[in-house]
Amino acid sequence: MLEQNHPAHNEPTLGVVVENSLYYVANSQWGSFEKGAPKQIDQLSTPTILNLPLGP
Repeated sequence: MLEQNHPAHNEPTLGVVVENSLYYVANSQWGSFEKGAPKQIDQLSTPTILNLPLGP
């Protein structure tokens, strides 16, 4: 497991590897959406992108 229980995690998803790091969306908030639209847009948080080093 690369990383777990990070305080910013809220259904982490979607990532890309750049050089030796994984950049990913830490808080996708999928549970806040229904049929492609937010249930309550004022309750969404700002997207958080985290960087996880993959090598030495």
